[in-house]
Parts: sequence; C-alpha cells; structure tokens
Amino acid sequence: MATTRESTNYAALFTSKYPGLPKTTAGDTMKALPFSVTVVSASATDDKYYLTVIPKGATVVGLHCTTDGLGASAGAGATAEIGTATNTDLFMADTDFDASNAQGSLSQEAIGYVATADTPVLLMFDATAAVVGKKVWGAIYIVPGP
Repeated sequence: MATTRESTNYAALFTSKYPGLPKTTAGDTMKALPFSVTVVSASATDDKYYLTVIPKGATVVGLHCTTDGLGASAGAGATAEIGTATNTDLFMADTDFDASNAQGSLSQEAIGYVATADTPVLLMFDATAAVVGKKVWGAIYIVPGP
C-alpha cells in the first residue's frame, strides 16, 4: 500500500499552521523574474544576452524557458544555455532550440541555488548562430532572501 507523506514546508505551513518559516524556505512568496529576448542582429556562436538579475540572498526554485525556434531549420544545431558569466550553463544546460516551442528547464545543479551577491543571468547561444527575429522567453522563479 502506498504511503502519503508531508514535506517539511507542507507540514509547517498547512498541518502545524506555523507561518514563521525563514524566508529562505518555500514559506515565503515565490516571485517570477520574467525575461524575453529577440535576436536583433546576425548572431555569432557565444553571443550573450543579459536576462535578469537574481537578488542577493534569493533562492532559485525554478526556471521555464521556451522559443519560437532559433535554428534556420530542424537539426541546424541552434542551442541555448542560461547561466552566469563564470558558469554559462548553471541555470539551464545546453538545450536544442532549433524547433518552435522547444522547452528548457532548471538544471539540477541550480536547484536551491542561493545568490551570494546580486547575480546577472545571461542567455548564450552556443553551437550555432541564432536566426534574426527569433525569440526566447520565460522566467526564473525565486524565493527572496532574508
């Protein structure tokens, strides 16, 4: 027989009715940091776009990213990754964005990432240049820090 268990946050908030959780837990309000990029000129491999800034102390809890297709055709090799200046794929690993409605999500490495300083987030086109006029949009979800 299957067992249903409560997560720590669920037990504290809903079972024990304890609202005083630290701000670094999911007990605080999650906030979306939306982003949208349109390729404005012929891009080159390793072109970067600033997307947003994760505030100091914030915990990253999610990311969703989609595109209308960065490649000239399916199989063109147009990939994108999201990260920082020092770790270019921290938040979203290299993802094939050739086709319309391609989806990217938070990398396992970034689950629970806490920003130690205001952290600029960058989108980078990796293997093949993106087509002018194509778009990437989405959001990084954070829980603000104390």
